[in-house]
Amino acid sequence: MEADKVKWFVIVNPVAGGGRGLDHFPQISKLLRDAHIVCEPVFTEHKFHATELTVTAVREGYRRIIVVGGDGTLHEVVNGLFIQQEVCPDEVLVAVVAVGTGNDWVRTFGISNRYQDAVKAMQWKGHVTVELGRALAAMCGYYLTKVEDTKTSDGIHYCIVDGGCHQLNYDGQIKGMYEPYVKVLPKEVSVKVAEVSENKNTEEKTWKVCGSLCTLNDVLCNEITLRGLEKGSILVFERTGAYSAMEGMALFLSHELPGVVLYSEEEGWIQARVQQETYKLNMVEQLS
Repeated sequence: MEADKVKWFVIVNPVAGGGRGLDHFPQISKLLRDAHIVCEPVFTEHKFHATELTVTAVREGYRRIIVVGGDGTLHEVVNGLFIQQEVCPDEVLVAVVAVGTGNDWVRTFGISNRYQDAVKAMQWKGHVTVELGRALAAMCGYYLTKVEDTKTSDGIHYCIVDGGCHQLNYDGQIKGMYEPYVKVLPKEVSVKVAEVSENKNTEEKTWKVCGSLCTLNDVLCNEITLRGLEKGSILVFERTGAYSAMEGMALFLSHELPGVVLYSEEEGWIQARVQQETYKLNMVEQLS
């Protein structure tokens, strides 16, 4: 990877390798300076922070990222590259200075664990594209949740729904940074009618969709642009998979268990389960 005056974004995991990320970074930073690699270091503070930092860095124009950490940190950075939607992931160069415990990835590709050699390798004038794998998925699975409230704070439009991350788990859902396929059904209109109805509210906004749990992690979409969303609308998450609702913590904090409907060409629509309260399951049964 070519080292020139283009600034690199450096993501440092301070707890990688039992604290080596923090303890050894002064040495690594000096090696980068001596190699005339201009960089902007940022330390991770919590789980998935490297993913968030990667999305932000690419959005701000960085196209070169150095990972100072182990396999877990690199995994989070790669997730961020595939979550962000600014550029194709292969337009971003990623270099690794391994300070983790296992460091399986660098060993697989013959990258040295010695810091000076890892930095020297960044001066190679080229790059290697790594295919992460291939998958075939059917276009199935829908999750419907009702908009209970909307509000705006500090310029951010919030949409509060009656569901949440305890009922929905889709691929890439890390604090809602991935943008799934979502449609808006008008309020107070049945699904059948909504298929042929036109929502007269055509205003388009960028929303942060939050669930009903009392936690900052209950974010279904961090930034998604939707038209016609208002209190009472129904959000339809598409392509959620056949088992996504079953992977969530459906009984978390005694929230309502969502209803389930099944469809087949032979039998049409079948209601497999009605929406029901779950708090009774977590209470002492009264004995007569």
